[in-house]
Amino acid sequence: KCVFCEEEEESMSHVFFNCSRIYPIWLTCYRWVRVYMVLHQDPKQNFIQHGKLRLQGLDVGAWMTIWCSILWNVWRARNNIIFNGSSFDYDSVMQNVIFFCWWWLYKVNKGTKFNLSQWVSNIQTCIRIQ
Repeated sequence: KCVFCEEEEESMSHVFFNCSRIYPIWLTCYRWVRVYMVLHQDPKQNFIQHGKLRLQGLDVGAWMTIWCSILWNVWRARNNIIFNGSSFDYDSVMQNVIFFCWWWLYKVNKGTKFNLSQWVSNIQTCIRIQ
């Protein structure tokens, strides 16, 4: 069973894109850039769908970093539940998604001019004007 919702069988499609506890993370991140759409359930097709969104004024590197950060942090949350007995915390996962987006862009790729405080307080603007 899925460790997040405890209702469905665990699969990549379910855990990353369809779980009732994870889907709101995608919706929140898509709202940052005013995208409202149905997510493709197949991981490969979801990646392609996400990458094809060429929104005016949106930094493509930041946009793809969001996708990677969501998946990585969902996987980390899953593993914490399984291996450390943690429970699912939406706010914690969202904070990690936001932090690691910034970290990867700012520290690793030198791809953002915003500090963490600016990023957290106004991520919508920061993503658009990288």
